[in-house]
Amino acid sequence: MNERVRQIRKALRLSQKDFAAKIGLTDSAISKIESGRSTLTDQTNAAICREFNVNSEWLATGNGEMFAKLPQTILDEICLQYDLDDFERGLITEYLKLSPRDRQALKDYIRNVVNHVDDTDDIQARIDKEVEAYRRELELQARQAGKSSHRDDTSTESGEKMA
Repeated sequence: MNERVRQIRKALRLSQKDFAAKIGLTDSAISKIESGRSTLTDQTNAAICREFNVNSEWLATGNGEMFAKLPQTILDEICLQYDLDDFERGLITEYLKLSPRDRQALKDYIRNVVNHVDDTDDIQARIDKEVEAYRRELELQARQAGKSSHRDDTSTESGEKMA
């Protein structure tokens, strides 16, 4: 790995000082890594790959290409950044092919679907509220019926005692 760090720096035509500055190290730290007096930490390894677009497999093993394939388009960058799969990339690609009128029609359709879902949620919420209110009303009636039957029982008992 140490020799591969030197190869990267040479391929980029950077001095040890410039290379080190870009990854937050000192030129003496890079010198020690390249000479094998110091090992490459995971953090430094990640910084080199990120900053210089180095293929991490190549840096670790020497297999593959030195530099990772760069995105060719903005869409490639978006797909990499958001980890989009081929289906998601295809959706975006097809959307971009639509005419402005067709894009507007699609957006209107999606808004309509979303509003319908919201309306359905609102209807369900209203139903839930009404069911809850009805349940409370029934519980209240049951409590009142229980009190009145209790009152009837006590008045019957006292009426019997009086007789």
